[in-house]
Amino acid sequence: MRKTNHLKQIQRAFAVGLSLICLVLNVLPMPVAANTESGQLMLTINQVLVSDESTSPSNETFTYQLIPQTDAAPLPSGSDSESFIFTIAGTGEVQIGSIQFNTPGIYIYELSSITDESPNFTIDRQVYTIEVHVTEDLTILVVIHTQEGAKAPEITFEHIYKTPSDEQTAPDKIPQPGRPDRPEIPKTGDSSTLALIAGSSTLLLFILLFGWKLRRNNV
Repeated sequence: MRKTNHLKQIQRAFAVGLSLICLVLNVLPMPVAANTESGQLMLTINQVLVSDESTSPSNETFTYQLIPQTDAAPLPSGSDSESFIFTIAGTGEVQIGSIQFNTPGIYIYELSSITDESPNFTIDRQVYTIEVHVTEDLTILVVIHTQEGAKAPEITFEHIYKTPSDEQTAPDKIPQPGRPDRPEIPKTGDSSTLALIAGSSTLLLFILLFGWKLRRNNV
């Protein structure tokens, strides 16, 4: 009986310890998707163009915006006072920065694609929340969340290419309002004029035949 109770106590202690470890790992920030030096941060952004067509545009350019959510959060050089806007062409990765931090604290940013809607692409509208933890000695730790609240090991945007349909590639085949289904036969003249010409020709032929018969009977 004592052995059973002792075993249960060990199992409970193990479960509590495991829960504490998971809690600590979930709370602590992780240095992901970033290159850091003392007080400086470089964020890595991945862009992927997905398509099942070999002819999809490989150098399509997409625009992104990094917006600080914390007062006095620094931005990369070349930014305006409210955000940092940059572009990526084709599939690949870029690094934005460097962002200089001089004061310890937690700085929060949001990153998303602000590219206009395109008839050829389904644009990835994921919004990443980037937490930058700066320690007293200006060591930087970064943790990234998706808009669903899950931690992300990296920042990746996947834009999906859509093959144009037949209607998009051949607009002349689309029926036009008020346009006849069959081409009209061009008119060559007025119908009454044609009837008059036909009647005159018949009358002239009749006169010629009648005159020929008269001359034949008189001979």
